[in-house]
Amino acid sequence: MDTGNYNAAYEFTYKHINNAYMSNIYSKLMSMTGQMQVTVGKTIVNEVQLILPEQSEAYIRRMLMTNYYYLGYVNGAQRMAFELNEQTIGMMRPDALIVLARTNIIQGNYAVAQKYLNHLKNSLFYKKIAEHYSKYLWNEKAIASAPEFSARRLALNIPTIPDRLIEPKYLIKQIAQASPSLPAKIYYEVYEALGAYNVEE
Repeated sequence: MDTGNYNAAYEFTYKHINNAYMSNIYSKLMSMTGQMQVTVGKTIVNEVQLILPEQSEAYIRRMLMTNYYYLGYVNGAQRMAFELNEQTIGMMRPDALIVLARTNIIQGNYAVAQKYLNHLKNSLFYKKIAEHYSKYLWNEKAIASAPEFSARRLALNIPTIPDRLIEPKYLIKQIAQASPSLPAKIYYEVYEALGAYNVEE
């Protein structure tokens, strides 16, 4: 994926961070460069469970989808991506289709992943991304050598989002223990240092 000039993008979007659209782009840039910080207004939130007042359901789902995937919560990211795509006219939202393809590759549902990748291949701007992820279809060796997929496979036993959201610190703990190489491990260590797990669960 073309990384582009992220520093310039950070600076521009942060200046306009109170605009919901710019905040969304800023969040995406942070996630794509391996940073978990999500900006709401000018408040930095380092949690999975986000409170975004007066934002659309689509905006909230997109934020959760992006950050669940980054942390390694595959099932949660897939659910958010599916719901986000379902509420889009024509069900052709590229960012959701990409996450749906990725999560199905991780789960070993290659035929389903191929369906989403075929939609992307027929698009104007996402052919290269689709071609990149297509090489992992039915290719266990390639998946094993790709940290994006192999590390997240270790955390697949984390349950899909229940009706009542899992408290962020416990979700992060589950992911970190299942797959220590995922970014969730960093946040788990921070919670530990703060004594968040001293109380009986």
